[in-house]
Amino acid sequence: MDEQDQKLLKELLQKKLHGTLSKEEEQMLFDLSAKKTGRNPSTPTSSADLATGLSALNNLMTATDSLTNTLDEMAGKVNTKSSQAEAKQTIAEMEAEKKSKEKKWWW
Repeated sequence: MDEQDQKLLKELLQKKLHGTLSKEEEQMLFDLSAKKTGRNPSTPTSSADLATGLSALNNLMTATDSLTNTLDEMAGKVNTKSSQAEAKQTIAEMEAEKKSKEKKWWW
């Protein structure tokens, strides 16, 4: 990228920053930035395509959050059941030990 292209890129970026960039200038900016980064220049994504993509991303994030919440809830239930089972097992072992001691005392 030569010095003239860099000056033009800087000028176009300033216009974009101030919101005064025309469609033709936007295409030039896109092409220059592609040239600078080594990408193949192509038609930039339209704002409608971007909005559709963002909407789809938002839907995906919502679904992911919902799934995460469901999995967290299920994990909580599993942990509760596991804790209950462990407690019952401990009580059963204690009762078995108590009965064993009582048997020995009587014999």
